Amino acid sequence: MNPLKEKRGQAILEYVLVAPLFLAAFLMVIDVGWVSYQRVLFDYTVRHASWEWRPSGATQNIVLNGHQRVFSGSVANDALRDQLINENNLTSHLRTSDITVRNGRINVYPGVKFQRHKTRFGSDDGRRRLVNMETKADVDYIMRPITPVGRTLLGNEIPTSRSMYKLYNIQSRR
Repeated sequence: MNPLKEKRGQAILEYVLVAPLFLAAFLMVIDVGWVSYQRVLFDYTVRHASWEWRPSGATQNIVLNGHQRVFSGSVANDALRDQLINENNLTSHLRTSDITVRNGRINVYPGVKFQRHKTRFGSDDGRRRLVNMETKADVDYIMRPITPVGRTLLGNEIPTSRSMYKLYNIQSRR
């Protein structure tokens, strides 16, 4: 009997058994990498948005007037979500439709003391009033795997959330 004839078809059988497992593992690595990238990008976007948020429109007038005011509900949620979307435009890898902001709150507290602003050319004659502004919100994002293997093993949607908090000292000229 010929020993080569007994092993005929063995390579094809091994290929048929191993190839789907290798392909599934490869696609799973792609999805885990994609989901990890989305998580890091979401964290960066929330952190950067909390650093860079500045009052504009109606909130800017309140800050400049120096009156104590609290923005909450849809006004605060929309303002903070707009900032998140603006920060996301720098990278454009997060789906803006999957970003939600809830429990948004913007507190504006007038400062009590005046301080003279000093420059390197001497002191400024104008006085500046300190205004404190505090922003808080809970930001949710839904990550979605990109391959069928990832959708099967990880699910169609992977929710993640992060708290946004920042306390600002804003100077307004008086």
